[in-house]
Amino acid sequence: MNIKIIILTLLSVYYASSFASEYSYNLATTKDIPALLELINTQAILDADKIVIVPEKFRSLCLESAVEKKRMFVAKDNQGTIVGYKKLFVITDPTEQHDILVNEIRCMGEDIRCTLSGEIDNDGHITEGTAALLNSADTTYVYTGGDFTIATHRGHGINSALTDASLTHIKDQIKTHIKENKSRSLAFAYGITRANAGERPGAYGDRTPSIAQSFRSFAQDAFNPTKAITFAHHRYQAFKPSFDPSSQELRPLPDNKSIEGFGCLLTYDLGENNEQQA
Repeated sequence: MNIKIIILTLLSVYYASSFASEYSYNLATTKDIPALLELINTQAILDADKIVIVPEKFRSLCLESAVEKKRMFVAKDNQGTIVGYKKLFVITDPTEQHDILVNEIRCMGEDIRCTLSGEIDNDGHITEGTAALLNSADTTYVYTGGDFTIATHRGHGINSALTDASLTHIKDQIKTHIKENKSRSLAFAYGITRANAGERPGAYGDRTPSIAQSFRSFAQDAFNPTKAITFAHHRYQAFKPSFDPSSQELRPLPDNKSIEGFGCLLTYDLGENNEQQA
């Protein structure tokens, strides 16, 4: 890689990290719901082609549910104003897991289409090849989605820092689920639109390297592996769940009226680290 590009990349990471430290990252509470609802109704809705925005009738109810289940996390500036949010949680309910994997990530079911099977190494390089497919019965899944950052605060590393904080918050829950279910792998599930997928996996604009970096930091902290961390990476043809904002039903539009993208999985083979949790 050109030395100038390397220097610019390092500088951008440094400045983003510096900005990110100026914000606080916490689990959302009921007190945050009015501000979150206002943020969705006035700003996040403008990005409905990139993130999931449910019909107006159900927004408050969905927020209340996410907060009650401790799945919503927020980033606040030094004035205490919410500037970003994220939903992130370990999937513990089998019915919900089936719905997410079949209907959103689309890595299971009758008509799955895998568009990428490869690996991401410890340095974030994606190598296309043939990576082992998941056995869902042996896997603990963490899901993230609905990310949003106010436009004027983007480029400050907020979303990545919020991912890091969210994973740290649910670390014990993840480890407990792994132990109780004797999981052999841990998978991070998320969706991206084509606009957030880059021209090719790992290219500029692809959100996966940044997500993998957060997942790698979490795995390093949670399991203290003795070897460099490599993830299996799979992409599946999928569509961002889209809704008619005035609909009276909480039902996504059909694929031909939705935004094309990918359901993605980063999978960590727990190996001996899993035995250490038993």
